[in-house]
This record gives sequence, C-alpha cells and structure tokens, in this order.
Amino acid sequence: MAGDLQTALSDLLDAHDIRYLSPASEGRFALPVGNGDLGTMVWTPPGRLQLAINKSNAWDDAPDYPVPDWHWSPLTEEKMTALVSCAALSIRNNLPLFEPLYLDDFEARVHLREGYVSVNARSPFCTTQARTYVLRDPDILLVDYDEQAQEPVEREFILERWGSRRLFHWFAQVVPDTTVGLHGTAVGCDERHVWIEQKLRRITFAVAARFVGAPARLDSPNSHAARITTERARDLHGQLYLAVVTSEEDEHPLAAAKRRVDEAIGLGTEALLARNEERWAEFWSRSYVRLPDPYLENLYYFSRYQMGASSAGPYPPMHHGGIWIWNHDVGNWGSYYHWNEQQMVWPAHAAGHPELAMGYYDWRFKGLERAKETARKIHGIGGAFYSDVSDRDGRIATNGQMDTHLTYNLTPGSQIAMDFWRHYRYTGDRDFLRTRAYPMMKAAIQFYLEYIERDEKGVYHVPASVGYEGHLRVRDCVPDLAIIRQTLAACVEASALLSVDAAERARWQEVLTHLAAFTLVEENGQTVIATGIAIQDEPGKSYEVGRPYKRGEALFYRGFWLPMAPAFPSGVVGLAQKGTPLFDAVCNAVRIIGPDSPGGWIPSSVFAARLGMAEEALAWLAWSVNHCQMFPQGFMQEGQYHNGSTDVWMADEPRLVRDGMRTEERTKLLSRFHDVPAPECNCDTMTISPEMLFQSHDGILRAFPAMPEAWGDAAFRLHAVGGFVVTAERFHGKTLHVVIESTRGGPCRLANPWGDMHVAIREVAPQGETEPTAADIIAADAVLEFVTKAGYTYVVRRAAQIDRALSSAKMPVPAPGPREGYGRMLGIARHF
Repeated sequence: MAGDLQTALSDLLDAHDIRYLSPASEGRFALPVGNGDLGTMVWTPPGRLQLAINKSNAWDDAPDYPVPDWHWSPLTEEKMTALVSCAALSIRNNLPLFEPLYLDDFEARVHLREGYVSVNARSPFCTTQARTYVLRDPDILLVDYDEQAQEPVEREFILERWGSRRLFHWFAQVVPDTTVGLHGTAVGCDERHVWIEQKLRRITFAVAARFVGAPARLDSPNSHAARITTERARDLHGQLYLAVVTSEEDEHPLAAAKRRVDEAIGLGTEALLARNEERWAEFWSRSYVRLPDPYLENLYYFSRYQMGASSAGPYPPMHHGGIWIWNHDVGNWGSYYHWNEQQMVWPAHAAGHPELAMGYYDWRFKGLERAKETARKIHGIGGAFYSDVSDRDGRIATNGQMDTHLTYNLTPGSQIAMDFWRHYRYTGDRDFLRTRAYPMMKAAIQFYLEYIERDEKGVYHVPASVGYEGHLRVRDCVPDLAIIRQTLAACVEASALLSVDAAERARWQEVLTHLAAFTLVEENGQTVIATGIAIQDEPGKSYEVGRPYKRGEALFYRGFWLPMAPAFPSGVVGLAQKGTPLFDAVCNAVRIIGPDSPGGWIPSSVFAARLGMAEEALAWLAWSVNHCQMFPQGFMQEGQYHNGSTDVWMADEPRLVRDGMRTEERTKLLSRFHDVPAPECNCDTMTISPEMLFQSHDGILRAFPAMPEAWGDAAFRLHAVGGFVVTAERFHGKTLHVVIESTRGGPCRLANPWGDMHVAIREVAPQGETEPTAADIIAADAVLEFVTKAGYTYVVRRAAQIDRALSSAKMPVPAPGPREGYGRMLGIARHF
C-alpha cells in the first residue's frame, strides 16, 4: 500500500472481520477457516462447539462408466464421484455453553488478517474461549481451547463420521435409501490418539486427533465415533491437534496422520501460530481495494479470504460447497462444471494470487489426453474437446453420443486454454507457457480448425453449435466466434514468443482474418449483437427465442447471457473498441438483458464493468448481493429470487427414485437441509470490484475504467498482464496518481488517466540502485507508451504536480461489523 493506506491495512482487515454477536446454531451459518486444502466450518449449537472437517481430495469415486451430465439418469443417482466430508468434531461439557437464554456475552469471529476463527462466550455456568486454526505447514487443524467453569466438569472431544446421501438432485429427485454413505467407517484409539479410517470406493482416508494440556481417557462410544474425555476440573486449557491424510498422499494414511499430529505438537503452538500469521500477512500484502461502500468492500475481503482458504489444494475447489459443506456429505453437485469452475480462478491473478489457480491448471492439463480422445470419438476430428461436465479424473460427460446440450457446446476447451494463457500473461512463466499453456491452446484451436467450414467467399463459419448450457443449435453462435478470435490471436502471439510453428501461425492468422464477423440485428428498437443464425425453420414458439423464425434468420436470445460473450470472458470487445458499432451493439445487448438471472453464476456486473458501464455495473452488483448473499458470514448462493435457498427447482418436494426409476411419488426436504455455500458466486463478486477499478486484459492498463458517480473516493493495488503491479488513488472523483511497479521490464501501455491532459511519467529506481534513472516523460496521448526496467517503479501524475509529494485519498477505515446492506447482513447482531 502507498502512504496512509500501508499502515491502515491491518486496521482495514480487522474492521472487515465477520462478527457474530449471537450464536449461530445452524451449520449453514457456520464460519469458515482453511489452509487452501483442509477446511472446517465452525458453529455453535446450544450445547457444543461444532466443526465440520473437509479436504479438497477426499473423493468417493464412481465406478468406471461414462460421466453423466446435469440431467443425470436415476440409475446413477448417488453413485457418481463426490467430494465427501471427512469428519465432524464436537466439543462439549454437558452445560448449555451457547444457549442464548443464559448468555451474558458472546462473539464468534472470522479474523481475516490472521486467518482463524474465534468463539468467546460467557454465561453463569462457564467462560469459553476457542480459537480454530487450519495451518498450512504442517497441514493440520488446531483448536486452542480455554474454559473456566463454575463447577468441576468433564470435557468431551468427539470425533465422528456419519456419511450420507449427497442429494445430487435436491432440485428434482432423491433416492430414499438412508443407508447410502454409512459404510466403510472404522474408529479407534490408542494411548494418545483417536482416529477415523474411512474406506471409499477407490481411496481411503484417515483422520487422527490428539489433545494436549490435561489428562484424558480415550474410547469409542460407537462404531462411528471416537472420544477424548478430560478429567473433571473447573478449568481447562489445551490444544486439540487434528490431521487428515488420504491414500493418494500416503499409502498408510492413518500412520501418516498420527505422525503429522505428533510432529506438529513437537513444534509447539507458538511456533505454529507464528507461521500461520506470516502466511496470511504475505497473502494480504499482494493487493488491496478500497471502496467507498463498506458493505461491498467487506464482501470483497471475505470472498478473497475464502478463496485463499479453499483454493490451494491438489484439486480446484468444487463450485458448489467446495470444502465448506457442513451437513454430512450433502454437496448437491457431483461433477465439475466448466462454466462454474472457471469462475473460481477469474479473480486470482488481478489479486496477485496465481498460485490459487494451480489446482485448476493441474486438473485440466491432466484431462488433455482424454479431451483429445473425445474429439476423435464423438466429433471424428482432431484437437481437444472438453465437455461442460467432467469428473476429477478428467473423464468427460458426453452421454456417449452427439447431444445438443453437451457435445454441441464447443466453447469449454478454448475457454480453458485461455485461462492457461492468462496465467502466462500475468506471471511471464515461460516454462508454463511452453509445457502447459501452449499445448492446451494448440489442441483447443485445432478442434475448431477442423470443425469450422469455409463458404464460397472464403469466410469461415461455425456450422452448428449451442451456447453455454443451451439447446438451440445455430450457425456462428456468438460465444464460439468470440472464443475462436481470442484463441487464434493468442496462438499467433504465443508461437512467435516461443519461436515455433511458423506454418501453423500463418494458418491461424489466415483463419482469424477471414472468420465470420459478428452479426448485428435490431431488438427493442436498438442494434444488438446476434446470438446466432438459425439453421432450420421453427414454425412454433421456440423454447429459447420465444417466437417462430426462419432458417438463415439472425436471432437474438438471452440464453445464458450469450450476447455478452465478446465482452467477457473473451475480451475481444472492450474499451479499445469504444465508439464502434460493434461496441455499441454489445452494450445495448447488456442493457436489454440486464442483471436478472436464474443464478448467481451469471456475472452480469462483470459484463457491464468490462464495457465501462459504471452505473449498470454498480446497480447490478447490488442486485447480485441482494439475490445471492444468502448467508450472514458472507457466503453466497446461486440467487434464487429471494427464496432464501436454492429451491427454485422443486427443492422442497423432489421426486423419489426407486429401483433406478424416477417415480411420481414426492417427498419433503427442508430448504435449509441442503443450503450449501456456492463459492463460485463469491469469486464472481471478487472479480467485479477490480474490473470496475482497473483493467488490463487487452494489454492497456486502465485505472478506474468503470467508476460510478457514487464512488468519488477509491483506491487499489492490483496486478496486471505484463508483470505490472499498479497502485492508484481517486479522491472526490479525480485520479490523484497511478504508480506502476514493473516486475519483468518491457513496454507498458497506460490509458491516460486524465484524458487529453499532459502527464509526466517519472522513473524511480529500486532502493540501493546506483544507475541513473531516465528523464521524465511528458505526454498528452490517449494511450501513454513507455519502456520499463525490471524492478523499477513509474509514477504517473499530471505534469504540473509531478514534483509534489504523493498525497493519499485518506479513506476512513469503516467501523467494525456486523453491518447491513442491500437487504442482507454480514455478521449477526446481538439478539439476547
């Protein structure tokens, strides 16, 4: 941070801690803490402290048959690959610890800055202080527990696992077999440890725990639980250490889990917590945003925290639940879904956290050979075809045949490849480009090159495809044209950087030059970008278009917000095209469609921000918070029209599946029974604010490109393509300065923050550098271009102010929460 903001970082994060001043008795309100791989949800039913413990690679794998899509057959219900819960931990003393009727004081809190959850309570019976950490090195959970009771009591630390149905189809169907998930569990104890061993269909995992600080006896009260019981005493201070190890990490997971716990105890609590504090301090130092709206700023920092706490494992987090499931194994979605999973990495690089995308890259690259096999088997062509749905092994859902909603959705492969390309553009990792990104890019574009057709005028068309999760097959579907343009241009650039594939480069450039143009049509009296060209007549009311149409007609329809594809995520239409008919057409389409969505996985505000539509971006961000932030700790859901949970698809009355058949018989499920966080929506929220504050996707750095009138004061430190770290501040609607740190050197292009005014660019050498710096550059160009040196900083200001000391926006740190906004709450107020 620059100026006063540097010293305010700690205060800012502390102000945005999530504070519960009343107990959260339900798991859906639980507070999260994690290390990126291991995570726990913490909440406080009246008689106990409760933790749900999850891990990013605790997979229960399906038998070896084709991965189904989202319209799963009843035959496979509850049989598909699922990320399951590892264990539950409860701490109790048989007193009403958190019963509101008896509380004199209470606070549960997510400490963002230091990455832990605390619970403090005081009642006539006892005073309780519990701090839960999930440490990265070593990979363990630690509960530091203090309690002073008014009478001598025993304390029980109960470790248990009760598997369950996953409820994959809470919105439509459910298997009535309540024994699903209950098998394969073994528990035990020795003189120091309690443990659980769980045998799944392909892997096993073990959970081992040990308490230090007081004498205790260990036993197993039943076949699914192990217990540590301390001696009767008034006061207790000690630590519960817990580790989870899978058979993919160690062939003897139980022995490894015990060893990890013992080694952590040997290091000592003080040393472990110091490491944890250092890890989170480094995490937060990478970037920041300052917004004039405390609620949106708070939600941004919570979303970034949960990403840091859940996105550093060997697999990408599941978009729905991730490691934040709390109700046994209920996670609702079994497979990975492309659109949703890419959202989980969108905000990583601008925030300075490319490492949080590595699980995603590892998983997708592992699936490349399968994607090539699928292209040959299903489409009969080369290259790589990634379906919208796949499992953790990269097995791809195609239903085994050409199918409208899966195998005609052609965009995932190239969108994934562009995620890889983005990583290179931010990090400059040439080895990653050569060994991973470029092979992905070549395979993805090769599929399109063999799929497209050339007409008699030499124009290349996409003959038949559907949009994201769509059903209507059209020619030149707009997401295909957008992603082909982006991928071809990236392949041309990457091949030149690597000095390879000159012949292919010429072919790519030729197709890019002659690819079909986006089609413009009239809708509601405005020119908009067409979604696609009809390939057959439709005499009746079309499901997606909503009216009859003729073959060859250019259609505009909203399915999955397809007309926004050129702006985002492809970025082939953006502020560099402002003033062109194409730019105006995309803006019109964005306005016509608006924010309304069947789910929070549609980042409408990002579309608007990318196009500089500041007022719409803010209004739609507010809409998203109101519809999607269903939980007071800050987790979001898929925005189901104020229903309070994701029950828009008959979640309260699913059909029963018996003997592999979906019956007409219905049952009841409470909405809260399946309320699972959707981290993808938090990642959308984390993407929006930086897009409004700063953009660099097209290689031009733009400070404050989509600032609504209400945001007079704002500031940021964010990362840019090209290896730049950019800090800028805005006060009373005017940009004060832009400071650019060059990590790799090379050319820099900056949109003039003051329009056509003269600016000065001053080169500042790194500390201790003796080489003379360059003279100031004075220019009034719309885009300022200059060459940077690695390690140097470049201060950009209005020319008349270049010699003045840098001033700060001096934005106040907001008061601590809980806080209200947009019809939602962050935190829980006192209710006793």
